Amino acid sequence: YKKGTFSKSTIDKAFRYERDVLQGMDKIFTMSEYLRESFIEDFGISGDKIKTIGTGINLDRIPDVKVKDYEKKNILFIGIDFFRKGGFELLKSFRIIKESIPTARLHIIGPKKLDIPAEYENGVEFHGFLSKNDPNQRKIFEEVIWNSSLFVMPSLYEPFGIAPLEAMINEIPCVLTNNGAFPEIVSPGINGELAKVGDINDLADKIKYLLMNPDLLQIMGKEGRRIVLGKFTWDIVVNKLINEIN
Repeated sequence: YKKGTFSKSTIDKAFRYERDVLQGMDKIFTMSEYLRESFIEDFGISGDKIKTIGTGINLDRIPDVKVKDYEKKNILFIGIDFFRKGGFELLKSFRIIKESIPTARLHIIGPKKLDIPAEYENGVEFHGFLSKNDPNQRKIFEEVIWNSSLFVMPSLYEPFGIAPLEAMINEIPCVLTNNGAFPEIVSPGINGELAKVGDINDLADKIKYLLMNPDLLQIMGKEGRRIVLGKFTWDIVVNKLINEIN
């Protein structure tokens, strides 16, 4: 929530209500180990009745593998909540990146409106919110996806994050932050990198390193797709759920 939006008494009341609801559950299934630990530590729920089963990518079909040109210096960000997803940290880092990689481009998808300060506009393409139900917007989305070499989401806080999985299934390595559930999605050096939260220089360094190594991006991209297909599909999640219920 935004600071000052709710009073402390209101927040405490909501917390107590959620805690009571959770304690009345026979079984709780979470998307990530990070959330599981939060239920245990923050709400006092017994770990015996909490099981992490993960989540699946929200796509109507698994996209086919296409030939990607990782020589392109195209960075992709997808997120409606631009502030929480670290969008402004990415803009600041991208300005640093442009100094050594002038051809780099940053594509932003998600927010319906976004005021980008003039000093950060160079090389940035804002596509706004793109609905997959609209054929024209879906076409734009797919073109941006397949022309992107690297997905970046430097979230300040993240309980999970579906967008990185959609990037990975399209063979796009990810640079995420080392907090929340992101370390459960990206293994540094395998399918991307993890940057320090709020550290724009560390973020810029990791992005520059990957953009300058297209062969590594290709290897990471293929590994990312393999990880998603082996762990983050709804068939896999549902089977885990069934096994826990039976």
